[in-house]
Amino acid sequence: MPIKYVLKIGIFYTVFYGVLAALVAICMWVFFQTLDPRIPKWKMDKSLIGTNPGLGFRPLPPEENVESTLIWYKGTDYDNYKMWTEALNDFLAVYKTPGLTLGRGQNIYNCDYQRPPPPGQVCDVEIKSWTPCTQENNYNYHKSAPCVFLKLNKIYGWIPEYYNESRTLPSAMPQQLKDLIHEEEVKTPHTFNPVLADYT
Repeated sequence: MPIKYVLKIGIFYTVFYGVLAALVAICMWVFFQTLDPRIPKWKMDKSLIGTNPGLGFRPLPPEENVESTLIWYKGTDYDNYKMWTEALNDFLAVYKTPGLTLGRGQNIYNCDYQRPPPPGQVCDVEIKSWTPCTQENNYNYHKSAPCVFLKLNKIYGWIPEYYNESRTLPSAMPQQLKDLIHEEEVKTPHTFNPVLADYT
């Protein structure tokens, strides 16, 4: 095979793959111009998740046993439950150190259920008031009554619906839950937190 022929084939494939790579790069560049790195393009009803946030829990099981959702340990052995309490420390670190939150803590607002945060801000969370579920108390693991934190997954654009009185709770809410909320409202009206729910 003459060298001239080999050079022509080499030049052809070099140009061909160079143009192909340039086309792919241009397409990717145009695609990425349509995306915002901070928030998803499709939100709420237009997204795959929809308007119902998923419910997660912490602490999560170790990675080697990720298929299990059991929290198992021996309450009398600190080294045995240390992994669970350290996982909770990591999860709650953002609440202990305001600089770890988005905006470096500048978007933290002192709010309550009667005074929600303005757009772009988040409520300050006082985790020391969550007794017995505090780091100083080992999240109650040493008493074989562990604290488990529930968390709603973030849905951009979702605004929770508050129910400030038990008599205005939605009809689709289970009656047993309504009764429990009403009992708490009667027992401790001064500390009663409104219910946050979306039963649609």
